[in-house]
Amino acid sequence: MKAEAIHQLVQYNEICQFLYKEARLQDEHRYDEWEALWTDDAVYWVPANGEDIDPEAQMSVIYDNRSRIALRIRQYHTGKRYSQLPTSRLRRVIGNVEVLGEEPGGTRVTANMLLYESHRRGQILWAARNEYLLRQTAEGWRMAFKKVALVNDDAVNAPPGSKLLHVTYEDGPGGLNVTDVPNMLVNKGFRITKIAEEPVNLETAFMRLTKGLVQ
Repeated sequence: MKAEAIHQLVQYNEICQFLYKEARLQDEHRYDEWEALWTDDAVYWVPANGEDIDPEAQMSVIYDNRSRIALRIRQYHTGKRYSQLPTSRLRRVIGNVEVLGEEPGGTRVTANMLLYESHRRGQILWAARNEYLLRQTAEGWRMAFKKVALVNDDAVNAPPGSKLLHVTYEDGPGGLNVTDVPNMLVNKGFRITKIAEEPVNLETAFMRLTKGLVQ
């Protein structure tokens, strides 16, 4: 076997083992160890309502840089993430791993993911296509970019009697970060099936409020 083919096999095996480890650390809620798998310039992105949105202009479920990843983990350790009390039981299956090639900044990799979540709110199976930019460091492989494109982000049927809730928030200094809104709703017991961002008509919003309507 040629040296290049051997190198590719070794690299593929190392990458698969890295992805399996990353999934296991998340399943076991070992988030401090999971955080260590990211590079300092990392970006973690979970699009909302489709995978081809512009995360700088439209709402995402998660769109975090390295410091924001660390902040989420610190918040988790406070015990005040009520959506995770009790903690969800998780199991991920990673498959169809493909090494797409080298590019500036690292190695581009994709994989399919199935995530089973069991929680007091119920059970759900998430399916996604994950995209990674992995970088070889002195400590081993690290993630410089991860995108989780959920297949069923808008396909979960809301329970009978559910209503569409419009949320208005102030953006900018002193206001909410747009990525905080989904967490706040989940912490209050809502189950999010779709996220949509639209301009606010204050007159319409006031009429809904005074009529006691949630629409």
